[in-house]
Amino acid sequence: TEWQGDWEASARKVADGWIGEARIPFSILRYPEGANTFGVVLARHLVRKSEWYVWPAIGEWDYQKSADWGPLKLPKPRPKIKTMVYASPQWDEGSLQTEIGVDSKCVFPSGMEALVTVNPDFEDVAQQVESIDFSYTERQLSDARPFFVEGRGFYPPTTTFYSRRLEEVDFGAKYFGRADKYRLAFLDAWDFGHEHTTVANWCWDYRPYSSASVLAVLNEKEGQFNAQYGAGISRTDKVGLQGSRSASINGYSTTVPGRSGTRQRWNAG
Repeated sequence: TEWQGDWEASARKVADGWIGEARIPFSILRYPEGANTFGVVLARHLVRKSEWYVWPAIGEWDYQKSADWGPLKLPKPRPKIKTMVYASPQWDEGSLQTEIGVDSKCVFPSGMEALVTVNPDFEDVAQQVESIDFSYTERQLSDARPFFVEGRGFYPPTTTFYSRRLEEVDFGAKYFGRADKYRLAFLDAWDFGHEHTTVANWCWDYRPYSSASVLAVLNEKEGQFNAQYGAGISRTDKVGLQGSRSASINGYSTTVPGRSGTRQRWNAG
């Protein structure tokens, strides 16, 4: 997760209004090999009137109605590999200790991403702090650690996989992205000798705004094994410019240690 700021833009007033121009290198964009069309939406916020102007008329941000820019001759996408090594010296109980770790990330031409982290430096990440108000249930807080932030939208929701429970990670690997009508996500995190977590999520966007999915979250901690499996299907239809109607059903099966055994839960809307 990083700011891709290698682009330039400028604007100036002209006789009948104003004109803007932007220069964006293809190297910072993601597109599948063989693509020759980009979808384009132009939006302007007129502050003094608190009004938005959008072209074309996409209603409630229905990007299926975006304008097509093409045909384009795009350069062939190439794998992008980035590696970051860190060393953090610390003075602890009269001796100098050094923490060393590495993060590596690869973006494939297909748009899929792979990340590997070894001994990540989570101590310097500012996290959301839990309040001291009493609560009968566990609070769910945001997770700002880069390894878990990357590709967050491809993984199960926090009601199924809550990454803040994984406090320590010695080694982690993840693979996620979109391939045609499919969204894939896999994560494996180890706290050696204490905990091992595996997460998998697969979604099929069988039509615009509609999908079917299956997921699994497996966790082994201090000799106890917990597993959750789920599947669901949803369908959404746009109505007019800003309306929509949708229906969904999801089922989950959870195996927990101890006397609880296996439990199922369903929800529909």
